[in-house]
Amino acid sequence: MEGSIFKIPTKLLQLITSEQAHQYRIIPVVSSSDEFIFKTDAEESRDYLQELAIVLGKKVVLQKESSKNMEIYLQKNYLSCFVKNSLLYYYL
Repeated sequence: MEGSIFKIPTKLLQLITSEQAHQYRIIPVVSSSDEFIFKTDAEESRDYLQELAIVLGKKVVLQKESSKNMEIYLQKNYLSCFVKNSLLYYYL
């Protein structure tokens, strides 16, 4: 049952890349015609919100989430990757 709590609908998952999810530590919750709502454990700042709005092309609203839950959301929904010697590695 706990796993289903952290399941994100595919339509929302496709709003951002895995790299964006991990870099900005965001998980999409709602997408409307004029804004995105994301869960995050990152510290909210004006610059952070402005950067996300520019990158994503809409107003961004952030909802605070615990770091523990964010790790679960990221692990269950977005592959993590890193680059080493020009090779791209994905891991779960």
